[in-house]
Amino acid sequence: MLKATTKKLLKPLYYLRIKHEQKLFIDIYMPLMVAALFSFLLSRTPVEIAFLGKSGLVQLVNGLLQILIGFFVASLAAVATFQRQGMDEVMRGKAPTLYGKDVTRRQYLCYMFGYLAFMSIAVYFGSGVLELTMTIWKEIFGNNFTQVKLIAVFIYFALVSNIIFTTLLALHFLTDRIVRDNDVEPNEEPAP
Repeated sequence: MLKATTKKLLKPLYYLRIKHEQKLFIDIYMPLMVAALFSFLLSRTPVEIAFLGKSGLVQLVNGLLQILIGFFVASLAAVATFQRQGMDEVMRGKAPTLYGKDVTRRQYLCYMFGYLAFMSIAVYFGSGVLELTMTIWKEIFGNNFTQVKLIAVFIYFALVSNIIFTTLLALHFLTDRIVRDNDVEPNEEPAP
């Protein structure tokens, strides 16, 4: 029963199981590159950048996440009930797949918005817990805290970058692919 319940609660993460070559670049490679760049710059800057605290980066991002969570849930509800022709058809071009089966537009967008809402909630609460327990982490890691902080910053930037890039892909679908005819433009392989 616990396994079945956990599987249901983590269902939005099935978005990561959808396969498409462009999706891998958007979901993994780009966020890791951005996280590596920001972590490198953060480690080399002579100025102390506030990561946590009243005017820290986490607070700014969490303010945005509070808004985005509602947007993602509303978008999920809208896509799930949207009555446009073609929503339940397999995506044209090189269609994304889930467990070897082609995915429809509605399935893809529902998984995407569910994933975005789930990740936004997880990052929001995860960073809040991290901020509340920071003194404990400083005591546990002592002299190694700076290295651990850099790893935490890398992970945080990777997760936030993943949300940003996936949101941009979702905006592409909402502004272009859903309202355009279902034909693939010449020389264009549609994004997943």
